[in-house]
Amino acid sequence: MPTNTSVRIQDHFANLTDPRRRKVLYPLVNVVTIAICAVICGADDFVAIAKFGRAKRKWLSRFLDLKDGIPSHDRFNAILAAIKPAEFEACLLGWITALHEITGGPSTARRCGAASTRPRASRPSTWSAPGRRPI
Repeated sequence: MPTNTSVRIQDHFANLTDPRRRKVLYPLVNVVTIAICAVICGADDFVAIAKFGRAKRKWLSRFLDLKDGIPSHDRFNAILAAIKPAEFEACLLGWITALHEITGGPSTARRCGAASTRPRASRPSTWSAPGRRPI
C-alpha cells in the first residue's frame, strides 16, 4: 500500500531548534543527519561521527549542502550537546515511526530473522554444551 509519509531525516528534524547564537557555518540539519547516519553505521563517539562524515562526504553531498565541509568532532560535540533532548527525541521518534510505517512494521524484522517468536527456553544457547566455548 503506497504512502506519502516522508522518511527523509531532514523533513523530520527541520523544526528542531538550533541552539547556536553566533554565525552558523554548518546547518543543524547537516549535523543531525550526519550524526544519525554515522550512529546507524556503528559510530559510538564524536570522533567516529566526524570520521564517518569525511569518509562519506561524496554520498552525503547528494542530499546535504556540504559547501562548508564536514564539522570537526568538537563541533559535533558542542552542537549536539546543546540541542534540547525532548525536541530531539520527538523528531527522532517521528522519523522512526515513519520508517516503521513505510517498511511494514515489525513483520519486516521477523522476516529477516531479527526477532524470534520462539520462547526463550527453546532458543539455542552457545553455552548449552558443557566444556564448549561460546561461538
